[in-house]
Amino acid sequence: MITTSDSLLTSIKRGISTPSSQGRFTDADILAMADEEVSSRIVPLIKGLRQDYFLYTSTNPITSGQASYQIPFRAIGGTITDLRYSRDTTVENPVSLALIDASEAHDYSTSPNTGDAVAFYFKADKVVLVPTPTSGTLEFTYECAPSELVLVEDAGLVTAVTSTTVTVSALPSTIITGTSVDMVAAKGLSQVLAFEKSVTNVASTTLSFASGDIASDFAVGDYVCLAGQSCVLQIPKEARPLLALAVQARLLEALGDVELLQPIEQKIKQKTELLKGVLSPRVSDEPRVIMGALHPGRKSLRRGTWGMFR
Repeated sequence: MITTSDSLLTSIKRGISTPSSQGRFTDADILAMADEEVSSRIVPLIKGLRQDYFLYTSTNPITSGQASYQIPFRAIGGTITDLRYSRDTTVENPVSLALIDASEAHDYSTSPNTGDAVAFYFKADKVVLVPTPTSGTLEFTYECAPSELVLVEDAGLVTAVTSTTVTVSALPSTIITGTSVDMVAAKGLSQVLAFEKSVTNVASTTLSFASGDIASDFAVGDYVCLAGQSCVLQIPKEARPLLALAVQARLLEALGDVELLQPIEQKIKQKTELLKGVLSPRVSDEPRVIMGALHPGRKSLRRGTWGMFR
């Protein structure tokens, strides 16, 4: 089964073990091709099924008097699926903000509750809240792009975890005190459990972190990777054979091996169609509930709903 970058490389090479390919491409070259295929083929395919495979949430504390906030930089296409605001820091009852055009901002200069945001608009890679809130918490829901693939040897396999330390079986030379790392799950979709946490100290193979930085579900068997990198594939396991085939096609095209390329391209078409049926719907026996734009439980961007009732 393809789970790590190393097993992906093995699968790719096994499928095109021709003498002409020996030494032509390094493992780094092949993983770079895999990254390109993930972003250009696999992610659009899965994202188009609208089944939330890459969905993440992140929270930002509101700074009094600040209206503009950065969209999570790993959000696919710089897009979000929902933006929620809570007037306190507990995020117990957040409300989805209405999406408006920048030209409409003046219509939302005040809100029924002083100091609360009621809407937002996009400005480049930021969201601008209107009116400008004085306190609270902002919750982004977005689809996160898979991390750049690296070899297993470039990550640390976790052997022990405490509230402030992580011990790995072998420490890559690239991870030192002050390094920013991601904590990556080894199973499932191998999601990033904690983004960009700074290593405060290194003692042999034990890394120290600030209190609260280690994710509660980070466990033995998971990986510590440089920020933005992963040695495990962050796509559904059913999509990984398709990724291997896509990279094989890239390699064969570069080698000019048309004879082997044609049957692989046919397999890619077949597996692409089969994959759509496997990954969607995620709940096979339940119809998807369609909520009206004003339904309080709707988790999508609503344009100008508050302004409709002023």
